[in-house]
Amino acid sequence: MSERWRVALFVLLLMAVILIYMTVEFGEQTTQSIEVGYSGVARLNRLLALERTLTTLGVKAQSVRRYADIKTPSTEDWLVIKAVPSLSEVQTEALIAWIVQGGRVIVEADARLERRQTATLLQRLGVTFYEAAESASNADDSSISVVTPTQTFAVSFPPSDLVPSLDREAEWVIDERGQTFVVRYAVGHGHITIFSDLHFLNNRHLAEQDHADFFYWLIYEEGPPNKVWLQYWAEFPSLWQLLWTQAPLVWVTLCLLVILWFAQASYRFGPLLPTKLRQQRSLMEHIDASGDFLWRQQKSAELIHSAREALFAAVEKRHPGWQALSETDQLMLLADLTGESYETLKTTLATLDAQQQRDFTDLIQRLSFIRKKL
Repeated sequence: MSERWRVALFVLLLMAVILIYMTVEFGEQTTQSIEVGYSGVARLNRLLALERTLTTLGVKAQSVRRYADIKTPSTEDWLVIKAVPSLSEVQTEALIAWIVQGGRVIVEADARLERRQTATLLQRLGVTFYEAAESASNADDSSISVVTPTQTFAVSFPPSDLVPSLDREAEWVIDERGQTFVVRYAVGHGHITIFSDLHFLNNRHLAEQDHADFFYWLIYEEGPPNKVWLQYWAEFPSLWQLLWTQAPLVWVTLCLLVILWFAQASYRFGPLLPTKLRQQRSLMEHIDASGDFLWRQQKSAELIHSAREALFAAVEKRHPGWQALSETDQLMLLADLTGESYETLKTTLATLDAQQQRDFTDLIQRLSFIRKKL
């Protein structure tokens, strides 16, 4: 590198350093907060903050993904369940039996799932929902004042489609402006508290208003709980379960069609035919078939030419230089070797084609006979 290029490179580097220094020193710096959401366990478990809060307050709490993961709760426990329509009939019966013995349950009523399912826990209690045309689901969340004997809590609820049972008397109800947000029913020695929405317990909203205080008062209303189970994942029925419950006639029809197809496919008349084994042919059979094909294609001249070339190759092999002789000398040498007359050999080798099958056969036999006598 020349001295001129070195100076130019040094100047460029110096200018880059000065530009970076001026940008850092005199440039305007701003701080911007960008929400990236939760990560790790908090991304899946929306009740993780509630579990940690209860644990900090000295309450035994455990989050479970599915209702089936709850291990034999005692009647002193509290259950918080999302999406109760996903419970099977066996699980629903077991849950009701546990509540009758003194269990306490908090559930979230999902109107969309309830309308699609039958024989759910809420339907057993006579709880229904407004039709979609009467729903106020497009309205904004509103803060409800929950008045208790000891204090008043401010809790945010979205619009509710919940309609309390007309045949069952509620222990207490939280409603405002014609909408019911919370209703509690006594079931045996226990009770079930139905919320139109439990989003105020989610990680994002737990610290807002009086959400955490309200839930703490709710579980301590009747004394300290033994343990609080938080089922945070909304279990949905499998596709096969939905098809079986919603379209049983389709399954019955498909089963009948499969049975009819098997019945039709199994019919046969008489014994099975034996499988024919492919027999291998000899080389001569292949040669005979090839010759017959060429003869039927009127290509006898090619067969005669091949026989003549085979004869000439055999003579050349035994007497090198034979093909360099004149035609007369070739015939005379061939007559001495085979014992055939000069005229017979001349006639045989001069015939290049045959129109009749008998003439063709005689010519091929003569050529083969001459070749074998060499």
